[in-house]
Amino acid sequence: MKQNFKFEVRTFLKSKTYLLFFSIFLLMFIWPSIQTSLRKPEKDKAGAAQVYLDLNGIAGKQLQSWELAKPATSPVNPSVEDLKHEQELVQPISSIYYFHPEEKVAFTKATLAFDQFFLQELVNGRRVVGYEQLQFKKAIAEKEYLLAENIESVYEKNSTIPAFNQAVITLEDYTPVLWVLMVLGLNVGYYLIDDKRKGAIDMVNLFPTSKGLVMFNKQIVFLLVTVVSLALSFGLSFLFSTVTSGVGSSQYPLTYTLDGQSAAVMTIGSFLLKYGLLILGILIFLIGVSCVVQLFTTNILVSLIILVCMVMLGATSNASTTVMTFIPTSYFNFLDIILPQTGRVVDISVTRGIYVLGLWGVLLCAASIFIAHKRQRI
Repeated sequence: MKQNFKFEVRTFLKSKTYLLFFSIFLLMFIWPSIQTSLRKPEKDKAGAAQVYLDLNGIAGKQLQSWELAKPATSPVNPSVEDLKHEQELVQPISSIYYFHPEEKVAFTKATLAFDQFFLQELVNGRRVVGYEQLQFKKAIAEKEYLLAENIESVYEKNSTIPAFNQAVITLEDYTPVLWVLMVLGLNVGYYLIDDKRKGAIDMVNLFPTSKGLVMFNKQIVFLLVTVVSLALSFGLSFLFSTVTSGVGSSQYPLTYTLDGQSAAVMTIGSFLLKYGLLILGILIFLIGVSCVVQLFTTNILVSLIILVCMVMLGATSNASTTVMTFIPTSYFNFLDIILPQTGRVVDISVTRGIYVLGLWGVLLCAASIFIAHKRQRI
């Protein structure tokens, strides 16, 4: 077993294909960090204060129109007093943002006071196009957590984006799930079929070793090398952000909603852990699928087409029934599962996803090992 394992390691590393996929993942993860480090703070733009200045402008226009043509009855929702109080709440936000940007805690407190006031306005029935209750519930949850944990907000004027926050921005905004899974699927699809095409598999089939054991070693070697490649590429991008902007805090809050009505908070550390575990589960599942398929074909296109189609369908779908939560591809669109922004249709959790993907992956890998053992060829 030990000799065969070493042989699989040498065979895999000799192809250098893993370097190509490592380079692709590194580029995907590090490019957003490079862009962020090269972009200088734009002092002439409102940035984090923009939403409050926009609402202040809406309130000002409403008050001005009422001064020119007083309504027959006193306005109730919003009332003149509400609009004037709203403008009063915006004044410290604007003042701190433009003249005292270093006072980040004060800015967080000022914006929190406005958010709490405006949320109550919306609850009372006030309607402003483009502004919803959930938006302000999330903002309030985030700021209350920041103040409670004594963490400074980083999304404000002249702020750098530290490594932990940049990692979330990279994974959420600049690295679509479909891109990650497509590269992963191509990598897995190329695995194993390569030595079959080059004839190395004929020599492997002559080994006086159980072919089930050979298949198992192939799976372990590929899994280890791919996990190391992913971890190293992401780690290098994280290190780059740390050197240029600092490490930040893994306890920084991210907001989401499970029911589409209330807001909840998750730390960046928890987000990254769940992201990594789901990627690992998907990788194991794809390895299982690839091993079963490639036992019956030497055509690389067959394996790639099956995996690519599976990835594309899975990454663009959502679980709409309880039955679908037991289907592995339901977890391919994993960002919406980890950090849902509009709620979930069914109870589909990260924990269940890890179990479902892992179980299916292990069963498929075991099936390929059993078939290889029974046939005594790969």
